[in-house]
Amino acid sequence: MSGGQEYVPVEEQYRRTWREPPPPGPWFPPLPMDAVTEKDLKALYRQLCRRFHPDLTQDPKERAWRTEMMAAVNAAYEAQSLIELQSLAAQPGRPLSEKPRADQQRLDALRDQLRHIQRRVREVAQEIYDLTHGEMMEMSLEVKLAARDGQDLLAEMAAEVEKDLERKRVELDFLQAQMRQLGISYE
Repeated sequence: MSGGQEYVPVEEQYRRTWREPPPPGPWFPPLPMDAVTEKDLKALYRQLCRRFHPDLTQDPKERAWRTEMMAAVNAAYEAQSLIELQSLAAQPGRPLSEKPRADQQRLDALRDQLRHIQRRVREVAQEIYDLTHGEMMEMSLEVKLAARDGQDLLAEMAAEVEKDLERKRVELDFLQAQMRQLGISYE
């Protein structure tokens, strides 16, 4: 083998490729954050602290939820993860009670209905396009335009088809005669 490579049987190549986990890659320390990202991270962290701090409520259930949210915010800030902080910022500002859940379910149902209606509108629009631009519509239009000009387009097309049919019959008769001359049975 050239290049100093050893021959490896196909079975071994398969086993190495599909059965063994790949070796862990090299570890690289995280890249230092630039000033803009660090500034954004700190601003978002402070905003989330003001929004989710447990001391902002007296309700024990909401206080427990806020404590969990603050723990997540603190963990994301400690990890210097702007993406995690942004996903936490997308969370609602307080736990959903039973009534908002019902409202959310109703909103979800309405959104599903809206998607269904929008899909049906697209389907109907496509059907209308297909009907107005299809071959039958084009043919109908040509017939009407020809009739306006005093032509009978359908009769002309029928006559043309009859001519083509007659030419094919003559060609068939000619080929059959040639086959008979050669002594070949054609049936």
